[in-house]
Amino acid sequence: MKSKDMETQIGNDIVSVEAGRLNLRTQFDHGVVTHFEAQETLLDYSLTHLGVNTPDGLQHPMVISEPPANLNSSRAAMSELLFECYRVPSISYFVDALASLRYNQPDCRDALVISCGYHTTHVIPVLDGRMDAGNARRIGVGGFLMTSYLQRLLQLKNPSALAAITLSRAEELLHELVRFSGDYGSDLRLWADPAHQKEHTRPVQLPVTIATGSEQPRPSQPAAGEAKDKKLIAKARMHEMHIKKRQALISEDERRLARARQSGEGDAEYLQELERRIEAGRTKLAELAERGRETPVRLSPDALQARLEELEGRRRELLERRAERRRRRAEMARRRTAASQQRMRIISQLASQRPTKDDTFGARDEDWDVYKAINVDGGDSDSEADAEELTEVEARLRQLAPDLAWSQPAAGGAQPHQIQLGTEPLQTAEILFQPSMLGLDQAGLAETIQFVLSKYPTEAQQRLAGNVFVTGGVSNVPGLRQRLEHELRQMRPFQSSFAVSVASSPSLDAWRGARSLSAAGQLEYVSRQQYVECGADYLAEHMASNRYWPTPSEPAAGQPA
Repeated sequence: MKSKDMETQIGNDIVSVEAGRLNLRTQFDHGVVTHFEAQETLLDYSLTHLGVNTPDGLQHPMVISEPPANLNSSRAAMSELLFECYRVPSISYFVDALASLRYNQPDCRDALVISCGYHTTHVIPVLDGRMDAGNARRIGVGGFLMTSYLQRLLQLKNPSALAAITLSRAEELLHELVRFSGDYGSDLRLWADPAHQKEHTRPVQLPVTIATGSEQPRPSQPAAGEAKDKKLIAKARMHEMHIKKRQALISEDERRLARARQSGEGDAEYLQELERRIEAGRTKLAELAERGRETPVRLSPDALQARLEELEGRRRELLERRAERRRRRAEMARRRTAASQQRMRIISQLASQRPTKDDTFGARDEDWDVYKAINVDGGDSDSEADAEELTEVEARLRQLAPDLAWSQPAAGGAQPHQIQLGTEPLQTAEILFQPSMLGLDQAGLAETIQFVLSKYPTEAQQRLAGNVFVTGGVSNVPGLRQRLEHELRQMRPFQSSFAVSVASSPSLDAWRGARSLSAAGQLEYVSRQQYVECGADYLAEHMASNRYWPTPSEPAAGQPA
């Protein structure tokens, strides 16, 4: 990611992911490396932090993953980057799903591997220990689309919380609450029952800051108060801005110190100066915080009593107006109430009037009274302004007299900042089996499995179905194994056997598998000499790699293609 001052930030160096999400860059396009400038930047960052990037080049063999049936052009560009830029002695390419299979089932000969990745999902048949890339298939749905879909569902359902429902928060909910349904249609029909809906709807608390009696809330625009109150509030704001600025300076010095220690740049005097500035800043910050606690809002006793009575009267008035709006809205919703009947009577009278050439309805004040009478919300268009003013009045009351009982928030504290999760977790996981829910013209995972199996004779189908292996980050979502068993039971012949297993650690087993294969000497490497003689796209095959098909050479001039 590049910030507005064009500084490149990677990984944990990104202070706020959401603030810079539009500037985030990835080297992948549907799992295939296509942006090699970003790839080089990431390799520089990783190798520097590992301490293995030397001026003379990388003196270690490189083991790197690639997607199933990777393009020769992508592999050629990667080999060129590693051999020419980093001067590695040799490279071994592997497919992450196959490495995960070898780690969990070292002696496996036949398997149907389902790799659920971040951008895509692959169905890979393995027969006699080697991948059959010709019959492998890819689905353009992965963890990223599931996260984006969950975010859109929640934002559409909760339009008042658009800013709080970020992609990072949706990803957190995906890991914690989303699950695959064993039978999506049946589970969805259960939600038609109000009792089931009430029992299984889950509230999710969004971030909210609630001011308690012991802490001074941040003042918003003051209500119509004395000039002295305005000055006090302005002073509190300036104090808060000073604290935030001091915190930002400390954070910047801490980042500089960490960067200098990791890279080894800067002498001891420079590091000591940074440490001294950080310590002095923290001391000053503590003094500012203590000074803020020691600066209460001071009013004379008579002025304080008069101000409290004024604010409490206004608060009572706003609460009564809100209760009246809710009562009238509830009456409008019931068909047989007097308010609802009056509304329907006015609507029918307006509909029966013959339209004239010069329709002036709405130009008179009486027309506004008619609109207010038939408006479902009770005719009060200023409910949002009332809510803002109520929040402001209560904040001022808590500031002036935090110990009084009525100074607690009338809006229920954190409850208005909750969202309700109903069918969204089921819908989010279902797009892997029904991409059409996203508008994608692709087959789902169950249909793709059936299509891949149909490419083989009965005996090979049974060998593949007898060992369905699931790996990848999305397979951490609960219920995937049970759903695959349900789908296989429907598509396989009557009384035929099948087995579904999930990797022990779906997110890490690919790395562990590559490590164990390398330690056992079961990987094949492309040396620099082979790179020069056989071409940049050359691949040394092994049990966890792709098959190598040379790129067809261009026909000579004058010869038919």
